[in-house]
Amino acid sequence: MKLGQDRYSLVQLQEFVREAQEVATIWRPESWVAEEFVDGQQYTSLQYDELKNAGIDPLTINRIFPTVNLLLGLQIVNKFNTGAKGRTHKDAEMGQLMSEGIQFINDQSGTEFLITQAYRSQIVPGIGWLMLGHDRDPRREKIRVSSRDWKEMWWDPYASPWLDPDKCRYVFHQPWMDIEALMDDYPDKREELEAYSHQVTDGRQNSALNIWYDEAQQVEDLKSTFGGRSRQRRRVRPVEMWYPVSQKSLWAKFRDQTAREVPLKGDVMEAFAMVQAADEVVWATVRRMWTTSFLDNIVLYDGPSPFNHDYYPFVPFVGYLDRFGFPYGVPQQLKGQQIEVNKRRSMTLALLQKRRVVAESDVVPEGATAKTALEHLYEEANKLDGFMVVAPGKAGAFKIQEGIEKGALQAQVLMLHESERELKEISGANDEQAGYKGQALSGVAQEKRQAQSSIILAPLAENLRRSQRMLGLLQVAEIQGQWTGERVLRVTDRMTGAEKYVSLNERVFDQRKGAYVVKNNVTQGMFDILITEAPPTDTVREQNMNLLIEWAKKAPPEMTPHIMLIAMDLSGLPNKDMLMEKLKEIVGVRPGDEDLSEEERKQRIIDTLEQHKAQAQAEAQFQQQLKGFTLEKAQLENDLLRAQIDSVKNGDPVDIMKVKVAKAKADIEGFKVGADVADRAKQRQAEQMRDYQQGLVRDEKGAATA
Repeated sequence: MKLGQDRYSLVQLQEFVREAQEVATIWRPESWVAEEFVDGQQYTSLQYDELKNAGIDPLTINRIFPTVNLLLGLQIVNKFNTGAKGRTHKDAEMGQLMSEGIQFINDQSGTEFLITQAYRSQIVPGIGWLMLGHDRDPRREKIRVSSRDWKEMWWDPYASPWLDPDKCRYVFHQPWMDIEALMDDYPDKREELEAYSHQVTDGRQNSALNIWYDEAQQVEDLKSTFGGRSRQRRRVRPVEMWYPVSQKSLWAKFRDQTAREVPLKGDVMEAFAMVQAADEVVWATVRRMWTTSFLDNIVLYDGPSPFNHDYYPFVPFVGYLDRFGFPYGVPQQLKGQQIEVNKRRSMTLALLQKRRVVAESDVVPEGATAKTALEHLYEEANKLDGFMVVAPGKAGAFKIQEGIEKGALQAQVLMLHESERELKEISGANDEQAGYKGQALSGVAQEKRQAQSSIILAPLAENLRRSQRMLGLLQVAEIQGQWTGERVLRVTDRMTGAEKYVSLNERVFDQRKGAYVVKNNVTQGMFDILITEAPPTDTVREQNMNLLIEWAKKAPPEMTPHIMLIAMDLSGLPNKDMLMEKLKEIVGVRPGDEDLSEEERKQRIIDTLEQHKAQAQAEAQFQQQLKGFTLEKAQLENDLLRAQIDSVKNGDPVDIMKVKVAKAKADIEGFKVGADVADRAKQRQAEQMRDYQQGLVRDEKGAATA
């Protein structure tokens, strides 16, 4: 593979590391402070000493912690679902199967919890990371989603953290790890790493790349202080660098808007067949992803990306971006109000507890050191059960003032409430959103306050959707590149929790073509990623269920069972899976219908239509025959009546009343025959509906088969 001039040397890659670390010192300390504020560490040592010297006990009333927890809770109950939709009509049928494949990877990797973890980093330090990579353990699914610590991730400071490959020159991961684990990852470099390990002294890597004391270094030093070094653990910090390079290659463009690279080496017949099938063949210079892993001057790996795409394998979860394009989280906007809350609460408590002591200099007994005695007297005066000794006759020269500065105390309390209100307004985590009784009294006002909070938090939710969409695109690309063989997926239905099985890349024999074809081929096609929002709360689910029930009341009878099944899905009834299975039997929905593929569903519809057509033809033939018999019977009866009338005219002794009675009986019999025909038609229609719901087909003799 011929590369362009964008290929970087090891010296250039090391310079990228230094560049990213140096620029990151602008914003990373603030992100670290945001983590400290959430943890409750909200005073610097200087601020703490200043308050203590002023006679004020520093208090921490952590309002940021519940705010962050509220935002995390909103994400947990408002989770987004990732699905795929075919871009063309041909790919539309595979969209559902691709969605099931994405769900399978998420189930195997625990992506649901990893996204919550990354979202916490999104709202606290301002950026979190996930990676879609490969698992080397053959016992597990190869495609795997894993998390990355924000303190160990770096990118091109001149580009956006959303990692556009056309604008971002590099991204690298620099984690701390044991050198033995690094040897296991790169066994062919074991000797070089063993030699390098002698440079690792005092349990820490002495590397020229670690020129800045970053946040990951702080965590490493803290942990190594407590026992790590005593066990002689050799810890190093390699660099896993990813960057795009330019490559000129031949591409075949097809009618479905897809493009595939024509292999210039290897199977010539494959390349020829690809060119023949293409609508257009063009030369193009494209960006291809490259990766280099190194530890100081030891190159551990250098080669093309192992993935089936040319994007960065990392997915950023970005909170907010400042005017310089650096990320930050929610606590950065709340620090000022949080500090004010702490100081005003501390001041309020000090005003309530402290007492002002006014004393003359000779109030202490003779022989005592004046300064020490006065300090002791002040301390005793501020105790609830203080014991104070003054010089004889000096009791009047010593005064204790209680409840001082009432106006100042009220002002402190007023400003304290104002700061707490601003905290809620800025963060969007107001009382109504948290479920508390807030300022709004009516139900409509509470809904408006909740809507206002949702609008404030909308940018965070939008960025979360963007991140999950990026993850979905990577998952689709890897599914198409790695799932080339036949496999059966066991997936969990997101609505009912029931398990079902889906076959992919299944080779079946096509009777019409006389050859084997690949059914449910996920390696081909183009798909778009759809991010949908799950029902957010139990109240919303209940409203949706009630809406479906109202529809069921007004819907046609044949639609009612299906609407009721959907309403049951949204309900929170215990053991609803068992109830749904029973309900399906009652309404005629057969178990396993959800597992049918699109082709199987189409074939079932075709069979049902052909069955109805045959039954309709048989019914029409029956009606025609019955109509002929009825007319023949009526003709015979009319002939009989005509003969009887003629005999009366000819003078035969026949009672006229008997003729009238006979004619009346004939009319009644004809009416009965018509009623019987109508009843049989209705009965036949009812049988057809039951057969359709139960999937039965009747032959010409009326025997039913499944």
